[in-house]
Amino acid sequence: MNITVHSDQAVDVEVFMTFIDTTVYEFKMRLQGRGPAQFCVVGRTPQDVVSMELQYCGNRFGYPIQHDGEHLKAIHIFGGRDQWSQLLREAAIKATAKYGDN
Repeated sequence: MNITVHSDQAVDVEVFMTFIDTTVYEFKMRLQGRGPAQFCVVGRTPQDVVSMELQYCGNRFGYPIQHDGEHLKAIHIFGGRDQWSQLLREAAIKATAKYGDN
C-alpha cells in the first residue's frame, strides 16, 4: 500500500497508523515542498487500516481513511485542499454569511 503526501512547503510529518490486528505503525516523512512524497507499507492494504493520525507543526489529529484501490488517497498538507478541509471551509463561509461578524 502506498501513501502519498503533498506539500508546497517544507515540513516534517509523522504518521501513526493502527491496523486491524491492533499493531501501531509509525513513520516520519520529510517533505521538501517540491512535490509529493510517497511511502510504501509492505504487506498491508487500505482495508487493514483502522485509524490514522498525522502530526506536523506541533499538531496531531485524526485523518479520515480514504481508499483509492490498492492505496490510500493522496493527502494534502499545504498547497491544495483535500475533501475534508474543503467541506470545513464551505461550512465556515456559510456560517459567516448566516450569522455575520457578531
